[in-house]
Amino acid sequence: MTLKSLCFLLIILFFGIGCSSGNGTDPIELVQQSTDSDGEIVLENVKNVSIENIKGGVILYSNDIESNKINYVLSKTVKAESTEKAISYFDEIVLESNISSHQLNLSVSYPFDSDYLETYGYLDLYVPGELPCYISNMKEGVYSFYMSNQITTRNIKDHVKIVGHSGSCDIETEKGEIEIEIVIPDSGYCKALTLDGAITLRIPKETSASINAQTDKGAIIYENIEILDISQQSGKLSGQLGNGEGEISLATKNGNVTIIGFN
Repeated sequence: MTLKSLCFLLIILFFGIGCSSGNGTDPIELVQQSTDSDGEIVLENVKNVSIENIKGGVILYSNDIESNKINYVLSKTVKAESTEKAISYFDEIVLESNISSHQLNLSVSYPFDSDYLETYGYLDLYVPGELPCYISNMKEGVYSFYMSNQITTRNIKDHVKIVGHSGSCDIETEKGEIEIEIVIPDSGYCKALTLDGAITLRIPKETSASINAQTDKGAIIYENIEILDISQQSGKLSGQLGNGEGEISLATKNGNVTIIGFN
């Protein structure tokens, strides 16, 4: 073998090894870091609030102390190649806000993810009572605790849980269970729709509302409530509670619908 041929062979081997190692499928181990930031947003001539978090979820609480402010806590999580790089991205995860036509728009902004970067966050909001909340484009769950606000959700990709609610609600998810505990206001409503998941509704026994429930794949179960003028067939139920003043509408494509009365 000539010297020229030997050199050529060594070059081929070198590039072959380099390409092989560069195309490996071993996962990149990222370092996770988390932190919280908080703040407040002063409400001036605001009639409703819109909330988005494309890489996380939201937890809503009632702010009974200050009627002109929304307080928030944004929990940030970053996975990166090193601790230093993860921490450096914290400032790029922010809660953006603007007001348009008396609506406060809140949205969590993130840097672009890659093989070397993952970011997500959860938003805690303390919202004054009676301020309607429109929640959309959530990757993770939506929770609400002891609020009287009107709540609407759309384009939610995880479960929704409403606890101790005393306002109307219109809940839709693309997938995930819906759990609602509510005292429906006079002539108010409780609507729930999910494409994939069970629905559980807890209401006072003395609730007054029309009721319609439907499931394509599952059962409809009711406990500890009296439904008047009931009509029930496979996957469908309709009737009336009390005087039928409010409205209850529950529907899922896949899962049980359960309605439970409490004292």
